[in-house]
Amino acid sequence: MATGKPASRRTPVKHPASVCESVSVSNVKFPVELPKPRQTAPEECVVLIVETSEDAVRVRVIPREPSVRQILDDTYGPGGWCKRQYFADGQLWCAVGVYCPATGEYVYKDAAAIPLPCRDPALMRTTTSFLAAASIWGAGRDVMELGNLLLKSTQVPIVQGERERYRLNTSLRVDRFARDEAGRITMVQFELADGKKALWEKT
Repeated sequence: MATGKPASRRTPVKHPASVCESVSVSNVKFPVELPKPRQTAPEECVVLIVETSEDAVRVRVIPREPSVRQILDDTYGPGGWCKRQYFADGQLWCAVGVYCPATGEYVYKDAAAIPLPCRDPALMRTTTSFLAAASIWGAGRDVMELGNLLLKSTQVPIVQGERERYRLNTSLRVDRFARDEAGRITMVQFELADGKKALWEKT
């Protein structure tokens, strides 16, 4: 008499979960919201002389580099931003990166140096490339957007110096800003060395 073998029972094999099932990836929604830098204060700026003629002087107001660094620190935290500089197409460029929590990576924005008259051109290129890149993120942008400002000889003293060249016969500092509803600078009040005021108004 044949003896029947008991039917074998197979234990179900559990396959490891796929990568898609085991890792939870949060959805990134665009546009990605990041903190917005604050406005630049007048005392955080310097005035550079661009060009002087008999009847007027062109000046450029730029934010101080330490002030822009502080604005970035206050906005993103000391470890929330970084910068790197490099040469390309014969120019010095700066890339300012801001950490994006939604992607877990730094996002970089690049800008080239701005040619401005200076006794130390190399230092000016280093400074202005950083200021230009940081302004793309909004740090110092309100001031960097101003460009060259014109002050007439009726507002500031201009004298003729050596080799018949004209020069500004006073120092200038930014005393006050006026802004529109969007925060854009519409007026700049300068203070001269003798305490007098000179006003530039956007037209």
